[in-house]
Amino acid sequence: MVQQRHRIDRFSVEFGFVGDSALAEDIQKATHDITGDVDPQGWDTQVDDEVLLNLHYNVQKRFLRSRAFLGVPVDLIVGGVASAGNKYTGIGGSTTLRWGPGIDSTFSTHRVRTALNGGSGFFTARPDGKFQWYLFGGGDVRAVAHNIVLDDSFFREDDFIDVQSSVWVADFEIGAVLQRGRYQGAVTIVAR
Repeated sequence: MVQQRHRIDRFSVEFGFVGDSALAEDIQKATHDITGDVDPQGWDTQVDDEVLLNLHYNVQKRFLRSRAFLGVPVDLIVGGVASAGNKYTGIGGSTTLRWGPGIDSTFSTHRVRTALNGGSGFFTARPDGKFQWYLFGGGDVRAVAHNIVLDDSFFREDDFIDVQSSVWVADFEIGAVLQRGRYQGAVTIVAR
């Protein structure tokens, strides 16, 4: 990750497994046994074993930084993302408008795993312990060339996958972030 005042670039490598080697079936069945839930179904149609390798590049640039709305800071973050690999391949762009005194402590919005603006997961803790907040709203659009969960493997074709995947995918989100000192929480509503 390279962060400058008005721009952040992130490059990441993702490595993992799908299929039996990922142990998801065993973990789900054990969880259902512990909780007394019904046996999970559908594991005989899971994606076959495969090692996953994906490369991701994400860039965000901050525009329109001012105190123009009710004397409270506002900014606009525009981003782009490109991913290539056997798990997911695609490109996308996003825009997020943020308003509130806490926008300087972070560069993006917060989601568990985001497509929109990358979601940095990092913020600057305030040593004075002052309370900060900001509101945000935005959207993104992605062109998806390949998604192993919907399109199956690059290397083989299984008979059971019969899903019409969309090339174009869009997300829209709104939310709020609260921070005090080194603690931060967020509420985000996402529509796809």
